[in-house]
Amino acid sequence: MGELIHLDDTSFLKVDVQGAERLVLAGAEEFLKRAAGVMIEVSLVPLYEGESYASEMLEGLLAKGFEIWDINRGYMSPKTARLQQLDVVLFKKRPGTTA
Repeated sequence: MGELIHLDDTSFLKVDVQGAERLVLAGAEEFLKRAAGVMIEVSLVPLYEGESYASEMLEGLLAKGFEIWDINRGYMSPKTARLQQLDVVLFKKRPGTTA
C-alpha cells in the first residue's frame, strides 16, 4: 500500500466493509502509523459472522494514538428502531493539543 499511495500525516482512512473492519485494520498497520485520521463503521450488535464489535475496534484505534472526534448514527433496525451501527471519526492525538 505504501508504494501505491503517497503517505503522510494528512492521510485519512475510511473503513466500511460489512464486518471485515478488523481484517482491514490489521492489514493497514503501517498506514495507520502515519495516518491523520480514520472513519470506521462499527457494530453495536452482531450483524455479520466473525465481526468485531465497536468496543474492540475503538480500543484498538485508541491504543494506536487516535482519539474520537465525532460519532454519527449509522444503521437503525426498521423493525425494532434499535441503533445497530455507528460511524466513528478519529484523529491522531497531537502533542500539546487539548480538547
